[in-house]
Amino acid sequence: MTQKITEKKYGARSRLTRTDEIGNLSRSLDIMAEQLGHFETQEKAFMADLAKQTLQLKQLNEYLVYFEESERKSIASKLHGTVAQTLAMGVSKIKTHINGCDIGRHDDLIQVKTFLEHSVKEIRTIIYELAPPILDDFDIDVAIEFLVEEINEKNGTGFDFTNRIGGPVPLNRAVKLTFYRAIKTIITNILEYADAPDAELELYGHEDFLCIRVQTRGLRLGLKQATTAPGDKAGHQNFSERMERLGGSILLKHFADRGSKITLKAPVLTQVGQENPE
Repeated sequence: MTQKITEKKYGARSRLTRTDEIGNLSRSLDIMAEQLGHFETQEKAFMADLAKQTLQLKQLNEYLVYFEESERKSIASKLHGTVAQTLAMGVSKIKTHINGCDIGRHDDLIQVKTFLEHSVKEIRTIIYELAPPILDDFDIDVAIEFLVEEINEKNGTGFDFTNRIGGPVPLNRAVKLTFYRAIKTIITNILEYADAPDAELELYGHEDFLCIRVQTRGLRLGLKQATTAPGDKAGHQNFSERMERLGGSILLKHFADRGSKITLKAPVLTQVGQENPE
């Protein structure tokens, strides 16, 4: 039997050159080892390329959020600088003529002034909703608490908000904007579809995520129904998809009493707040 041991190493095994079945098996194993090494190199290159593409996609999604926010602020600024101020000047002009006009025109001017004042108020509300300044000045927990209080005051609802965050919330700017608008959309849909709108909101930290639980009573929403802006038939403003593209998620669970629990998770830059055992 002929046997020769070569000096070249393949892993922990020397290559054997034989003419029998063991030699054939050894050569087959060598070929498999080389192929596996090649596949491993390919896999590493593929994973590196995938990680690069994932990062690029995340950066693109962040850019889209920033671009949309910039457009919102631009529209809000134009509304404030043109329409709102023009209407306010009109109200001021009418006020100067009300007292000096005859009785027949007095009531008409009062009515016109009321219409204009209502229009100014509505435009200022739209300006605020387009670009809430509170998002620039405060952390997300303060912004959400203010949002809930504002909605309760405006609609006569009793949404209950509990904040379990005990310190700063280190969110990426794009994530912060999307998280806030997702919550606002969910609350708006509860107002839209519930006969008697009611919900509990709880904000807390869990590992590397900022979470908020929105639980309804007597209202069963679907995920798309809950996370898409009312009137958006094409679903361009679906925040479930937006949160996923930014590394977060929105999960929905139904209960026997027809209630729903919607849980939003947003990635944070460092661990935050207190954990909420689920």
